Amino acid sequence: MAQLEELIPMINKTVNALTPGQLEAEYPLIFDDMKTSNSYVWLQLLIHLNYHLGQVNYLRRIFD
Repeated sequence: MAQLEELIPMINKTVNALTPGQLEAEYPLIFDDMKTSNSYVWLQLLIHLNYHLGQVNYLRRIFD
């Protein structure tokens, strides 16, 4: 859990450092079988992270 707590400031620092131009730029790889923006990829990654955090929370409650 401590490692997850360390992750929060790193994510905040990274996301806050992104400029609107960087977010609107095209992602350099094909993602989800289509060309997308960096903001779309970030959104998908954050949704995926949130899913796994939910799993961690669920398991934490089971083992408490």
